[in-house]
Amino acid sequence: MTASDESTIGADCPHCGTAVAAVVRSTTSAPVPKDLLANVPEGEEGIRGNVSYELASCPKCEAPFLRQTARTEPSGLHVRRTLFPAQETKRKPPETVGAFCGTCSVQVEARIVATHSKSRMTSYNLDPADADYSCESFYIAECPRCEGVHLIEHGYNLVGGEFVSNEHYDVLYPQSKTVNLNGVPETVARAFLNASRSFEASLYEPCAIMCRKSVEAVCHELGAQRGNLNSRLRELRERQLIDQRLIEWADELRLLGNDAAHDLTVTIEKVDAADALGFVEALVTYAFELNARFDEFRSRQKERRQRPKSVAERKEVEEPE
Repeated sequence: MTASDESTIGADCPHCGTAVAAVVRSTTSAPVPKDLLANVPEGEEGIRGNVSYELASCPKCEAPFLRQTARTEPSGLHVRRTLFPAQETKRKPPETVGAFCGTCSVQVEARIVATHSKSRMTSYNLDPADADYSCESFYIAECPRCEGVHLIEHGYNLVGGEFVSNEHYDVLYPQSKTVNLNGVPETVARAFLNASRSFEASLYEPCAIMCRKSVEAVCHELGAQRGNLNSRLRELRERQLIDQRLIEWADELRLLGNDAAHDLTVTIEKVDAADALGFVEALVTYAFELNARFDEFRSRQKERRQRPKSVAERKEVEEPE
């Protein structure tokens, strides 16, 4: 088929979300399927006819379509249906979706304001109407309390064009506040994660207490294990393991944790708990991640300086600008 011979068929593209004139790429014919003969009025004899299959693509996103058109004689039956994408994959999107709102610190039913869906066939040895599909939907949803925006991915497999399996929801935006805990000692990581979970559950006093415990764990892992927490922080400063500003932050976390644990008149606000988590993250990052990354950086630079220089590098050193 040449470009000038191209024909089109009307189709609803699930990727673009609009009706398009799909360009027919190839056509083939076969005997009329038996399931179509069931629709022929009783008493008809000598049924004959053919069925054509048209493979087309969306002019916008090039998504494929497979359409079946059957004609029988003498009944004049004319049946047309889209085999791919399967109609079952075009499930009506929900109006709301469950999501955890970090701003409100509660699980909410977010209102879906926009949807984008796509699917692909994963079993090619079956009739497209009975095949398996991998499906994805992306929802832009709004928190009903604070009107915060969420981007949520809804993935599932459609088995046999009918049964849903492996269904999951993932919040792509906003991302949960996390810290890289690779290389962080288990005692420190466990205390920090408990503080984060307490904050997400709107338990701000337990969050403050666990932040204080995170500082204790940092001191323990850095070798400052004698005396109370105040004296251990001073030891870290004297040994120059942590700079003065971080020591001041850690000391404020110590006081906040003391108030949360022992002062019944004190209420820990969300903003204080959020700041405490941020200070702990900075302390953990500095004490373990950045120090380890700097040691690796210094090792690479030392290795680079010890490598034999190329001719161009030696010339550049001998003839500086």
